[in-house]
Amino acid sequence: MTALVGAGGDPLAGATAEAADESPRDQLTHREAIPLCTVVVLGILDAVGVRALPIKGAGFIALGLRSDRQSSDVDVLVAPDGAEVALRALADAGWRDWLPAPLTQPFGNSHSLTLEHDVWPCSLDLHVTFPGLLAPPAVSFDALWAGRTTVDIAHRAVEVPCRPHALALEVLHSLRDTPATQETAVVARLVEALPEPLSQAEIDLLPGFAERTDSAETLGALLELLGHPHTPHTPSTTRDQAALARWRATQRAGTAPLGWFFVLARQNPLRATVALWQHAWLSDAQARTWAKAKRIDYVSRADVQRRRLRMAVEGVRLRLGRKDREDTP
Repeated sequence: MTALVGAGGDPLAGATAEAADESPRDQLTHREAIPLCTVVVLGILDAVGVRALPIKGAGFIALGLRSDRQSSDVDVLVAPDGAEVALRALADAGWRDWLPAPLTQPFGNSHSLTLEHDVWPCSLDLHVTFPGLLAPPAVSFDALWAGRTTVDIAHRAVEVPCRPHALALEVLHSLRDTPATQETAVVARLVEALPEPLSQAEIDLLPGFAERTDSAETLGALLELLGHPHTPHTPSTTRDQAALARWRATQRAGTAPLGWFFVLARQNPLRATVALWQHAWLSDAQARTWAKAKRIDYVSRADVQRRRLRMAVEGVRLRLGRKDREDTP
């Protein structure tokens, strides 16, 4: 082992020099960074008067809805009327866009913006909408804000969605890439795995939340499983119909690698081609974030590009195989 000795034989100077060579983001594990980053980001937003709620991650662990597993990023939902102020405040604090045109399934406006920071090993997903809540974003946020509660994160009291509302978000997050035919099984596994199951009083709050956020259709499997079955119906307004159609399209796109491209290509070939080109070339920071999201050890940008290319080829192969089956008499 090489001794940590600096100029003049001073071991402390050598240790200090080596530490200085390391980026702060290399000195924090994700398990350490996620709770700390959550409270720091919320403090930034609170200082400029932006209402914000942490979702998923440390907040849902504290609520007893998730096991204490490692998250890859911090997720924060902000009130739509404070989104621009939030972005400016975060930019002033050193957060920058991971990619101006997000590498997400591109149906309508992206539901979140991914930000990176030189200090933090985790990225930040700033949400203005949440997929599956079909009401206008301001209405959905107000419903979550009205039911908020407080938990301890990194020894700070932090406001988060209440347990039934948080479970609804957790279910929608899981169903976003789930075919409609598998929704019941996915929701059943999620509810069975809850570290702290909902009480009956908490369960009884779900139908009202689903109605207020226009999510009775998207949360139908959860409502039925918990004893509040919902009668499927066609959305009554054009806006609601379009929102539900985007949700179903996102679910279909999640069934295969590159599935989003084939769904979008049927709607807008030019936009799909542009989005695919944006997917093809990543910066080092983007490659790192992609690897974190996939829970893959980051080796290099080239390794990430190879993995993404293999996924794209597999997506095309699956799509062509499905089309051959459909064309076979």
